[in-house]
Amino acid sequence: MKVFISTPMKNRTCEQIEAYRAKQKAIVEAMVGESVEVIDSVIADAEPQGDERIWYLGAALQLMAQADAVVVPCEHIRYEFTGCKIEYEVAREYQKQVVEMPYLPEDSDIMKGIYPQSDWT
Repeated sequence: MKVFISTPMKNRTCEQIEAYRAKQKAIVEAMVGESVEVIDSVIADAEPQGDERIWYLGAALQLMAQADAVVVPCEHIRYEFTGCKIEYEVAREYQKQVVEMPYLPEDSDIMKGIYPQSDWT
């Protein structure tokens, strides 16, 4: 099974993103009882044209088209990241299998990256 993991990226390092994806992959494999292939949607060597946020989202949607399932963050996280929200809506509208993750401890760290003055524990 090929999965696309919708990943919050704003204010996050590559190491944080990779750790997040590894955790999501492990959870999905435990849920389905088999190994899954994660589509690599980190586009490192690109030269975006125009609004780079939209360019990267478009590239992510092209990769999502290859997926059997789309893994999305919990609703609380998903709606704080425009790209994750749009990826979820596209997956749902185009009848992709959607796997919604529970709220995880590291999600509070993601929220602190957006709202550093808040207590997300």
